[in-house]
Amino acid sequence: NLNIAFRSSFTGGAIGVGAGGSESYTVDGVEEAGTTGNGRVRWTVVNWQGPSLVFLRVVKDGYHVTVNREAWTLSGDGRTLTKKFRTISMDGVTEDTQVFQKQ
Repeated sequence: NLNIAFRSSFTGGAIGVGAGGSESYTVDGVEEAGTTGNGRVRWTVVNWQGPSLVFLRVVKDGYHVTVNREAWTLSGDGRTLTKKFRTISMDGVTEDTQVFQKQ
């Protein structure tokens, strides 16, 4: 199992906004499904693909379906963590890459 606790915050002038929470995943490639109180259905699969830990999420909200693929890769020396993110929806495809350096 993979347990992730997160917190993010933003300060703009005198206003501060924050969010946080935790998520738990089973890293075995087995699909997990669930439904939220508002009827949104989510399917999630987490597994290793080569050196990357890949999260694949599909969310169906009415007729709107969104597919998110997130791949986390740690460099060989352990100093750089790269996150590649792709979202596919009826609005199109967006991709982003974030690189984190160990201090």
